[in-house]
This record gives sequence, structure tokens and C-alpha cells, in this order.
Amino acid sequence: MKESHIVFGGEKRVAKSIHEAFDEMPEVKRMFVYTTCPTALIGDDIKAVAKKVMEERPDVDIFTVECPGFSGVSQSKGHHVSISAGSTKRSARSSRKSPAPIR
Repeated sequence: MKESHIVFGGEKRVAKSIHEAFDEMPEVKRMFVYTTCPTALIGDDIKAVAKKVMEERPDVDIFTVECPGFSGVSQSKGHHVSISAGSTKRSARSSRKSPAPIR
């Protein structure tokens, strides 16, 4: 993301990057998208972006992990959250309620 994306929002750029990644590696059908400080500070709705991409690509699942560095000790907390919740985490496509976030 560049400064203009921080000022005006980066959701379109994130969606474009997700599509590019799936286009480049068509055998990959699952993806994790981590939020970082800039994304969280400007309030981009990464879950909505993931849901829209999955509507456009029904054969993929995208999992979002909210882990901006300012919300805990560091961004590495997000890696621990995703591993800990991996067996119960739902993709953004799921209509079932996800478990409470691990803090």
C-alpha cells in the first residue's frame, strides 16, 4: 500500500492483489489475509473485501486475520491467533457465527 491508499482507502488495492495472487497460482484455493496497522487505522473492511472476492470466485476460500500491531504486543500475535483458531476459524463466506476472537 502507498500513501494514497492510506488516505483514500485500500480496499480496491487489496481486492486487486487477492485476484492477482489467485491468477498467478490457480492451483491455490485458500488464502489468509492479515490486517496490519495501516489497514486497521483507516478502517478498511477486509472481511467485506474477502467476501466480495469469494462471490466472484466461488471456488476459493479466504480467511481474514485481524492483527494490527497496535492491538497487542506485535503483529506476530496474528500468527498465533490464526494457528490457534485454525481448526474453528470460518472463511468470510461462512454464514455461521465464528468463535470469539482470541485476544
